[in-house]
Amino acid sequence: MDASVPDCLINNYENLIGVLEMPDPDDRHVLAAAIKGKVDVIVTSNLKDFPESVLKAHDIQAEHPDEFITHLIDLRPGAVYDAVKKQRALLHNPTMTVDDLLLRFESLELRETTAKLRAVAELL
Repeated sequence: MDASVPDCLINNYENLIGVLEMPDPDDRHVLAAAIKGKVDVIVTSNLKDFPESVLKAHDIQAEHPDEFITHLIDLRPGAVYDAVKKQRALLHNPTMTVDDLLLRFESLELRETTAKLRAVAELL
């Protein structure tokens, strides 16, 4: 990931961890890094541990991956389709057909994403 997205790492957030209160204290580092990185969204399947009441104070929201990817498809469909196509091409052990990959996405609770991608499967 570091090679593909050079500025993806957030450093020097550790001093915030101790002052943050979260339902699961083990998630404080995620919020601390999000605050330090000035991010808008934390993408997580674990929404219950990132309540709006805590995130709102930092102008951050949490989104399930399905919601996040669906928004990306709405904003930049071609870029998402290309990314899915590239991802599928990189899978060698085992290789995956488009249907295989979409079934995998569905098993990861990416139902809306899968529905949108299924509608354009010939592009993937």
